[in-house]
Amino acid sequence: MDRELLLAASVAAARSLRANLVRLDGPQDRRRTVLAAGGSDADTVRARDFCFAVGGLLSAGEAQAARDTLDELLERQQPDGQFPRSFPCRPPRGMARHLRKHFLKRSPVSIEENCLTVWAAARYVRAADNIAWAGLALPALERGMAYLSQFLRAGLLHQPAGSDWKNTLSGRSGAFFFTQLLRWQALRSMEELCRLLGRQRAADSWKSGARSCARDAQRHFWDADAGYFLDSLEDRSFPTEANMAAAAWGFADEAQCSLILRTADRRELWTPWGPKAGEAVPLGRKNCLCVASGVAGFHDAFVWPWISALAIGALRRLDKPAMLSELTERVAAMAKGQGGIREVYHPEDGRPVQTRLYHPAAPSSWNSGMLLECFGELLNDLPAAPEKIRIE
Repeated sequence: MDRELLLAASVAAARSLRANLVRLDGPQDRRRTVLAAGGSDADTVRARDFCFAVGGLLSAGEAQAARDTLDELLERQQPDGQFPRSFPCRPPRGMARHLRKHFLKRSPVSIEENCLTVWAAARYVRAADNIAWAGLALPALERGMAYLSQFLRAGLLHQPAGSDWKNTLSGRSGAFFFTQLLRWQALRSMEELCRLLGRQRAADSWKSGARSCARDAQRHFWDADAGYFLDSLEDRSFPTEANMAAAAWGFADEAQCSLILRTADRRELWTPWGPKAGEAVPLGRKNCLCVASGVAGFHDAFVWPWISALAIGALRRLDKPAMLSELTERVAAMAKGQGGIREVYHPEDGRPVQTRLYHPAAPSSWNSGMLLECFGELLNDLPAAPEKIRIE
């Protein structure tokens, strides 16, 4: 694997991520730096985008920005425990925001965001070794987990339409595998935080909850004959992001990981730059604004770098050096050569998707953060570079 290429791609990813750091106005002692979503949401902090990017933010040495953004999310928590899905961080620019507000119906319910905020908090505490902050944040995180209980039925989280990351697609209500996977991560994070704080009984309870969550998700969503985790209880399609995440995060066992990668190949989802976002979705289920803007493939045909990062993680876990090296070098070259990591890419040639009506003004924090974290892990796997001999 090309060390120099990985280093150059890491620099590009870090630059893209830092381009979205925004200083909030406020009293001098409370001026915080937060991470905007970038892409089409350069004026907004999106909890989901930040939480997925937090590993990269911490890798870039921006622990204070991670804490500041978490503090904003925790302070904006509603009395019922719901964390915000988003909040503005600077005045809106252009017409895109107003068009999305009119045409894109997002649910006000935070399910993914509540799970992800807990996970991001634990990752910050681990990286910054800030046990004192963990103690201050824990009550809000406990309320955030309690908020999710109203959506639990038979051990599975059920989501309303428009509440998950594929919110441009209609009909996505009910129990989805990716949502269960995020809850599993949140439960494990609560166990970790409680152990750090010496609350062993509470930690054991969260650990038991994580095991039950994993058991229920495996039972309801794994299809051994098909060789992958189903998208939902009603939809038997292959959800790329969920299966790659299950493989990369250690939820799936080694045999399941191998089947997942083979199934993605058999269903022709692999591209040189990573897997497509998913299998083809009927046009009638796609948001009219996306179709009119020329980005109908947003959640099926296009390539998202954060999913490519998950695919790299899956190959790394399975110890597939040839496939891992080939995919990594293509993704790294794509990240290095585009002048900022964008939201989605064409599967045919790896170019950023851009149309007259879809023209993101900023790099994508979600993609940049996950790629930066991924590249850092790969660099750590490489043998140490030999010291150069100086000839006087």
